[in-house]
Amino acid sequence: MAPDAAAIVRASFDARTLAEGASYGHDDVEYHEDPLWPGSGTYQGEDDKLRYMRAFYDPDEALRAAGLG
Repeated sequence: MAPDAAAIVRASFDARTLAEGASYGHDDVEYHEDPLWPGSGTYQGEDDKLRYMRAFYDPDEALRAAGLG
């Protein structure tokens, strides 16, 4: 029996760390931001999405992602 998709999404949002949340992802994921968000983009794959998300939690990672650190 396939897992309930809504339960998987809920579990990923309930995760306590980014790595735990990413464990529910799929390698083929595409993350699209709202085009009204400044600097919005599309991120391909779980690694790309996770790298982008880390910038919100780790200021040093944000600087590295921007090529400033």
